[in-house]
Amino acid sequence: MTSPTPAQRQRDLGQALDITAHHHRSLADPWDREVQEWSVTAVAVHLDSIGEETPPQPVCRLELVKVSLGHPDQAELMDAHSQQLDWVRDALLDDDGELREDRLNVDALIGGTAILVVTNVEVEPAYSSLDVDQLLILEAISLLGAGCYLAAAVTIDTPGLPQSVESLDNSRTRRSWRQMGFEPVTDHVMVIYLAMTTLEEHLHRLRTDWGLLS
Repeated sequence: MTSPTPAQRQRDLGQALDITAHHHRSLADPWDREVQEWSVTAVAVHLDSIGEETPPQPVCRLELVKVSLGHPDQAELMDAHSQQLDWVRDALLDDDGELREDRLNVDALIGGTAILVVTNVEVEPAYSSLDVDQLLILEAISLLGAGCYLAAAVTIDTPGLPQSVESLDNSRTRRSWRQMGFEPVTDHVMVIYLAMTTLEEHLHRLRTDWGLLS
């Protein structure tokens, strides 16, 4: 019996995927209200020989942060949260906490009040060769991106990035992020604009590859 091809494995897994999003937001602290922490998890639920669902198998997990813009202490708020938000702030925001029009596509900055940052990506080893993280990342951005100008991610395969970033879990290469429609803003940060059709186009392609569209 021949082994299934990667494309067949993708389609089989796609039919079994179940995605769940969890949200944490502190209401007591005014600063914390400006930062929404999300985790998005994909599990595989297969059917056994008699049609019963098997226990869910972990596949991939993401962590994302949705940051409202316009806070008077925007820089301090993002710096205090994590090193990644600090790098994203340096790349995307000016000293007043406004999006940097000298680095970003101004025509694509439409209808937003926030930015979404992918801060962690974990894929179970059994599924690491299938690029399931790309599907889940774009599904998560589509799910959580309402009201956001853009989604951003820190990449690690660029010269000059501090060595400490090598310990981060979202060690996706720039090539991988480009395949999802992200484009570089600096050597370390890439973005995808949510007012453009890029997200929908790449998500449609991935959903087709994974057998999720008829």
